[in-house]
Amino acid sequence: MTIYELPSQIRKVRRLTEMASILAKYELISASKKLNPVRVISRLLGRDAPPVRVRGRIYREIIEGLGTTYIKFGQWLSVRPEFVPPDIIEEFEKLQDRLPPMRFGVIKRIIERETEKPLGNTFSHFDLEPLSTASIAQVHLAILRTGETVAVKVQRPNLKKLIDVDLEILESVARRAVKRWPHLAVHRFDELLFAFKSTLMDEISFSNEANNQMRMAKLFEDTPWIRVPSVYTDYSTERLLVMEYLPGLKSAQKDQFADWELNPKLLTGRLADAMFRQIFEFGFFQSDPHPGNILFMKNNGIGFVDFGIIDSFDRALREKLIEWIYASVYRDVDLFVHAFLEVSKPLGAIDMIQFRNDVIRYLDEVHFQSASRISFARLFRMTNRLQYKHRITSPPTFISIFKTISTLEGLARRIDPEFDWRLQWGPKLRVILEKRFSPEAIGEKYWNIVKDYDSLLAEYPDDFRQIVKRIKDAKLTIELNMPELGEHVREIKQALLKLASALVTSSVIFGLFLIGRGQGPDFPRWLLYNLQNFWWVILALLMVVLYFRRP
Repeated sequence: MTIYELPSQIRKVRRLTEMASILAKYELISASKKLNPVRVISRLLGRDAPPVRVRGRIYREIIEGLGTTYIKFGQWLSVRPEFVPPDIIEEFEKLQDRLPPMRFGVIKRIIERETEKPLGNTFSHFDLEPLSTASIAQVHLAILRTGETVAVKVQRPNLKKLIDVDLEILESVARRAVKRWPHLAVHRFDELLFAFKSTLMDEISFSNEANNQMRMAKLFEDTPWIRVPSVYTDYSTERLLVMEYLPGLKSAQKDQFADWELNPKLLTGRLADAMFRQIFEFGFFQSDPHPGNILFMKNNGIGFVDFGIIDSFDRALREKLIEWIYASVYRDVDLFVHAFLEVSKPLGAIDMIQFRNDVIRYLDEVHFQSASRISFARLFRMTNRLQYKHRITSPPTFISIFKTISTLEGLARRIDPEFDWRLQWGPKLRVILEKRFSPEAIGEKYWNIVKDYDSLLAEYPDDFRQIVKRIKDAKLTIELNMPELGEHVREIKQALLKLASALVTSSVIFGLFLIGRGQGPDFPRWLLYNLQNFWWVILALLMVVLYFRRP
């Protein structure tokens, strides 16, 4: 019986045991002790944390040992500089999600379950050795009964159960960590984990991937040198993706480019142009263009595969990204500061003088260095440091774009060492900005504003009449919700209760004192004899209890 076939709580215990054995290897816990997440975090981040020069490597090795969910989480954190220090980000960028290939028997069983028919009824040939393997799935070459050569992507079994268990553990660890160290609440771990879960669930949905792939193919349908594999929807399911097989070379096979009559400079120019269009024209881009996902085909064509991780963003965010990158290329300090802070969210007060000085150093390094000394990957790391130093968080899609471009540049440099993204993109960005401020663009912008105001003015009388009518009918309810005042209100209520208790208690004690003076030495005996008449004494005692009760 495997861990995935057990009930939820037992799976969680078994998974914690697996995690404990991995952490014990790094002496983060004793092999004889149970796993205590707070103690582990203390060892990782506290006074006993590993030295800075090796901590990133240790964290990366631990994540790799923990498997699929944690590898994906580490990859995801590698583009979140507001949470992760730069030295750890550099290590997390090295995370690979390769796992041992699944046995053919497992592959066969999954395909037959998904297609509801024997493997031989779907494919006339199926390669036993995979084309590629990863933590989410592995891909095999096959031939359909109808004769088409296809790539078959098969998801690993019980993946969702493993992810659910791991996410439950991560959420529990986050809650306990915030309870132990309240200052960590500023990082909003609940939102962080929710965003990660959404990303991961999209990636393991092959139906979602198929839709992304077909949309990308439609966007490039008029570009003959860009190929996106067709999806065979009749054979594809949530866990099985059957698509057109694209023959091509990967960047690691550069020594074969001459045999295929491929031109490295033409290929890198087309690759940069394709990614530029995805980001700045479509606003819909493949955010994981690593060397295994891009093929170089005959006639200098480029094939894009694997659309499990796709990002998209709206026009407003796209315009800010254009300003950000344009300012980096052409050293426009004011535009960079404006664009950076327009889309970002400070986690605290910003020293604007220091921030501006850091931006100037950042832009000088980008602007005055040669292509051989400055890369977009380095630019990305500099941006990370800028965000981490000033505690500024940017939209996840924005950071994902920087990571995407960095990966793309690394791939292009493998093919053409002289590739310079600034020369490829700078003039195109200038054209876009010039068009934005052309008379036609400005006219369209203000025409849209006029239409918005026209709509507002047309609807205002009806809206105003509705408000007045609700006021006259006493049906207008105004709800003011300010959660940050809740604690102060509770403190004020408690203080008022104590004040009232103190007043009543002091009145009772003063009254008893006056009565006692009138009775003289016989007061105690008299008080016991008439106790049933002094119910208010019991009330006084209750008030004393309330007075000293903790809030």
